[in-house]
Amino acid sequence: MSSPSRNGGALRRIGALIDAGAVHVEAQALLPLEGRWRLIRVSREGRVRGKLIRSL
Repeated sequence: MSSPSRNGGALRRIGALIDAGAVHVEAQALLPLEGRWRLIRVSREGRVRGKLIRSL
């Protein structure tokens, strides 16, 4: 695995894309901590499109 110091330029470019709104992350589910078992089940079923987000 590369160290962040070796990838500083790439990380800055990625940060600039995020700041510019060019990166969009699709969230499939936003569940409270109590719903963590559902998140695990959905993830293991392999039908996830986007990110599974657990809120605290």
